[in-house]
Amino acid sequence: MKGRWRRLLPQLFRFGCVTSLVLGCKLGIVWLLEPWLNSYFAYFLTHVVVFAVSYLLHSKVTFKAELSWLRMGVYLRAVIGIKSLDYLIFSVALVTFEIDSLVAVFAATILISVMRFLFARKALMS
Repeated sequence: MKGRWRRLLPQLFRFGCVTSLVLGCKLGIVWLLEPWLNSYFAYFLTHVVVFAVSYLLHSKVTFKAELSWLRMGVYLRAVIGIKSLDYLIFSVALVTFEIDSLVAVFAATILISVMRFLFARKALMS
């Protein structure tokens, strides 16, 4: 069990760093798009861009895996549910709590970060 934690802790640290960068990208993209687009559409487009950024960073930094179209497809299948849940949390936060869209982006990202790590790790370490 100690050997497993020895491998897992550096990945968790790198995952946290990459997730922070991705969160910054998400907040920046939403902030840039929102003046011209509906909040929901802006966040959808944000997810499209962030998928590519996230795949690249998690592959190369978090899990030190090789990039390939096949792995990208596996990664997409692994995270599509999480991306959908992220979008649902964002939408519910906007409608139910009537909060600022950037706060909703932050809340959605924080709430599912652990799940995203587990799915991404499974996809990229296989």
